[in-house]
Amino acid sequence: MAVVIAVAVAVLALVVSPLLAATVANEPLAAAADMATVIGRAKTWLIGLAAAVFGAMFAFGTILYMASGIGQKEMGKKTMRDACVGICLSGLATLVLAILQSFVA
Repeated sequence: MAVVIAVAVAVLALVVSPLLAATVANEPLAAAADMATVIGRAKTWLIGLAAAVFGAMFAFGTILYMASGIGQKEMGKKTMRDACVGICLSGLATLVLAILQSFVA
């Protein structure tokens, strides 16, 4: 049951968060005029996607850790650790995109 809830939350977060990020920026989703705008929009989508995946993985790892036996606790710790590593890598990817955008703009 917990897995179904975690998957449902992850799918919802994956669909909603990038759309919210795009609407918060008050930018239309139409074609962009220059490459800097395209990179900026891609960065916004990637940040929203990474945050949603991080939240879902970390929540699932927490559920595994709290509601399971010894073997599942290690699996929960590994899932939470992998989620933290993933969000750090996505932060580095955002940094790379910012560097690329500075070259283009």
